[in-house]
Amino acid sequence: MKLSRLAALLAACTLLPAMAQSTPSRQITVDAGGTAHVREADIGLSNILSPESQAIIRRSRPTEGPGAARPPESTDMAELRQAMNATLAPNVAHMREVFPVDVEETTINGISVAIVTPKDGVPEANHNRVMINAPGGGFRTGIRANGLLISIPVAAVGRFKVISLLYRQGPEYRFPAATEDFTKVYQAVLKDYKPANVGLVGCSAGGALVAQSVASFQQAGLPAPGVIGVYCAGLGARFMEGDSAVFAGLATGANIAMPPGPGYLDNVSLDDPAVTPANDLAALAKFPPTIFATGTRDFAMSSAAYGHRRLLKAGVASELLIYDGLGHGFMTNPDYPEARDLYQIAAKFYDRYLGR
Repeated sequence: MKLSRLAALLAACTLLPAMAQSTPSRQITVDAGGTAHVREADIGLSNILSPESQAIIRRSRPTEGPGAARPPESTDMAELRQAMNATLAPNVAHMREVFPVDVEETTINGISVAIVTPKDGVPEANHNRVMINAPGGGFRTGIRANGLLISIPVAAVGRFKVISLLYRQGPEYRFPAATEDFTKVYQAVLKDYKPANVGLVGCSAGGALVAQSVASFQQAGLPAPGVIGVYCAGLGARFMEGDSAVFAGLATGANIAMPPGPGYLDNVSLDDPAVTPANDLAALAKFPPTIFATGTRDFAMSSAAYGHRRLLKAGVASELLIYDGLGHGFMTNPDYPEARDLYQIAAKFYDRYLGR
């Protein structure tokens, strides 16, 4: 009796793939090259996603990444960045309502920065610690608003001072201009803070820049920072890699075939470890503890997972947070419960690894 039941169970299991392929709403064929062709498939909202986030997605479009409104067309980059800053001003205002902070515009070593601190001040325990943020924007529109949408919750939840910089980008400038600007700020910060007490955080192209800068510090003989946060990115400029580069487009309906950085990354190889440090295990072995945050509908999820795995292989402490059903840059919206979850987890990670 037991054997017959086992045989029946095995027979049923063997039929499952065939049954799945024959389902009318999910016609799947795989060609000789291994490419799967899917017809009439529906991708609903994730049932793991919080009800609050599901409601947000149903009633609005994201402010960043696939599905977001395209930036205004302009050949004048200063005009374009100014227009995008203005468009995102309400988002920044809302973030400040949720997380009250003070923002001071100034310069450090000739680089434009915003100093973000908790509204009631940095607590004594964090006086000797600082975070540096590089905004995202595809190495083209790394504007102040993008930086503030990441820096504000880091400052408010972690109770840190955060320095958010602007850097040279394309199409006016070429790699490694942004890395050079980040390094200038880092060198100035090291005059007042121990390197172990300095953390770096960036989203999208900002996350890639953080990784590129840490690799560049090694080449320049500068000490490594104490911790880094890489949001919606891997360890370098290879964003459109792996399954997520395809799946995110299917799930969001957005065309994400073009890589970031038009102009800025021209005439450089994305395989160069200076551009994509994930390719150099020796360099990664000298990286500080790193936390990655991404979503299952983020085109950079595969790159983030790969970067995380490479750090582990290099013997570096690393954590990977993947939020189901969310896309690129979701952490710029504090109304997502998952974003607030990330703020808390990341703050604890930074606190654990930053020196005092």
